[in-house]
This record gives sequence, structure tokens and C-alpha cells, in this order.
Amino acid sequence: MKGEIRFSGLEPGAHWEYSVDGTNWRAGTGAGVRGSDLGQEGDRTVWLRQTDEAGNVGASSHVEVKVDLTPPIEAVIRFPSDPLLAGPFHTEPHIKSSDIYISANPGWFYSWDGQTWQQGAGDRIAQSLLPGQGKQSLFIRDEDQAGNVTISRRNFTIDDHAPVAPTLQLVNDTGARDDDRVTFDGTLRITNLEPEARWWMKAYFNGKEVYAGGTTDTISTGDMGIPAGATGSVVVNVQQVDAAGHQSGMTRFAFDLYAQHAVI
Repeated sequence: MKGEIRFSGLEPGAHWEYSVDGTNWRAGTGAGVRGSDLGQEGDRTVWLRQTDEAGNVGASSHVEVKVDLTPPIEAVIRFPSDPLLAGPFHTEPHIKSSDIYISANPGWFYSWDGQTWQQGAGDRIAQSLLPGQGKQSLFIRDEDQAGNVTISRRNFTIDDHAPVAPTLQLVNDTGARDDDRVTFDGTLRITNLEPEARWWMKAYFNGKEVYAGGTTDTISTGDMGIPAGATGSVVVNVQQVDAAGHQSGMTRFAFDLYAQHAVI
């Protein structure tokens, strides 16, 4: 128990007492004996008695209770992107709309603001119950049989929108014009990447295909699989994948790579 042992049958004007050993008595207050009044957890015997206005002490009665003052362990709030571990998890993921899996005692409640609570069911919150796009917080209220409560929280972001295709340009266009895509420096700058997004590239050079990925804002000739000092036509296709796993469209960029001394 964590709640109260209720005292009934109290005469008008009488006061009541309780004891944990049947000998030493303490004055009762309120509607009953609270679990925290009993001093320690475990199996306990509690005696109760009342004294009327005339000072007559009634016979005592007793009850056997199990005192539990320990809150339940933190509920596990699991997203499909979480690793296959026991949890709990405290990362703040960027996710697509999907079911959220809950591991808690039966009768758990959930809230999106920590104030308004809804009864949970089974082991998940269905995708249809999610609050919408953007940054969100999920609270789980877990109560054990003794009435002890633990509230768990996890922050996350819902994102159901694909990112735009990235933009590519030469860091140094060293040809006759600054936009002719002729250069001795094949480093590309990639822009329009979303926070925490990753780019993926397929490069074609001298009949060879190279695949690579990264999170930096530049793509080097090494990433493209081009040996130092090599020359020729290069074609690069790049897309980004955001933190929620959405893929953008592909951006194609072609340029001519020359040895530095050959560029006029």
C-alpha cells in the first residue's frame, strides 16, 4: 500500500489512534493511516482503535497490509528508429509519423503537455493519435498497484516532409569564366542540407562509378574517387536524406577537371 487505511464506524466526537506493534499508540489524523506513516516497506500489521468523547477506549482491530513506497521504474518510450535494446531511451529523435511503443504497468496514461492525460491501451500509442508536425514531448504516467507514480518524458520531432534537393557548385571555378564549370580544383560545395541530414553521392569519372556519403558541406575529388592529378569530365548525382529518413530529389552536376598548369 501507499494510500490510506480508511477508518469507518467512528462515533461523533471520537478520535482514533493507530499502532504498528499493538502497544504504542499514535494519534490519527485525517481519514486514515497513510503508507508513509508506517515507517518502512514490507508486510505490516496495523492496529486501530477509537476513544469516545467520554474517554472510553474501544476495542482495537487490526489489518494486515503490504507497504510499498517505491515508485515504478521509468517507462520505456520507444520509436522505430531506436536500437534493439531494453531502454529507457533519452535521445530526442527526428522521426516520421509512426506508432510509439510503450513499456509500462497496465493502466498507464499519456499526455502531450504533462497536464491533460489520456488512458493508454496495450503497448503503443497509435500513429493516428500523434499531435502533429514539429517538436513534441510525450509524457507517460505509470502507476503501480500501491498507487506509486512515475512520470517519464521524451522529446522528439515529427517530420513527414521530404527535404529539397541539395544545391551543388564548384568551390573554385578556375576556368576562363567563373561559371564555365572548368577547374583544376574539383571540390564541390553542397548547400540546402537540413540539420542532421546526410548526403549521398554517385560520381562518374572515366567510366568508373563511385558511391559515397557524408555530412560535411563539401565533396572532395577523393570522395568522388578521382586520383590526384587526374583529368577529364566528371558527373556527380547527389541527394540528401534527412534525420527522419526522407529522401530528396537528385541534383546532377557536371564539370571538366584539368591539370592546374593546363588551365588558361
